[in-house]
Amino acid sequence: MKSRKLSTANNTGAMADVAFLLLIFFMVVTTFNKDYKLATSLPPYSEKSIAAPIAKDRILSISLNGSNELMIQENNKVTDPTDDIFRGLKPMINRDIKPIILIKMHPDTDYQAYIEVLAHIKQAKENLRLYLSQQLLKRDYHELEIRDKQMIENKLQIAISEQETKVS
Repeated sequence: MKSRKLSTANNTGAMADVAFLLLIFFMVVTTFNKDYKLATSLPPYSEKSIAAPIAKDRILSISLNGSNELMIQENNKVTDPTDDIFRGLKPMINRDIKPIILIKMHPDTDYQAYIEVLAHIKQAKENLRLYLSQQLLKRDYHELEIRDKQMIENKLQIAISEQETKVS
């Protein structure tokens, strides 16, 4: 009687199928972090410097410390940054003062915290648009005509300045 020789070769076809299925599975279930983008427009470059001192009632001060904690106008208890910025800018806008937002940052401040502050400023400005359209024109901002929107935008000329705090 002849004995059969057992084959020592492995069938690799099944292993390739499993590897391919695992590859497809991870491609389907994996999510990638989306970059958070904040559209801003920079003013044109100018070599002019401001010679006159700026009145303190035009400045809304926002400070970020090294622990990314936020202070608005020396207020340590910031619960809703967007609302606090809105409440800080509202009296200036009502008096036709062109406000300047001064962002003071500690060198250890995270970039993400800075971006969040800019997002809060942008949202506060949007809230001011809605507020002004109701106060001045008694209509929703999105229902206004272009010339009315331009009038509101002229009242909302807000400058943003950055300052890095010195650490000793």
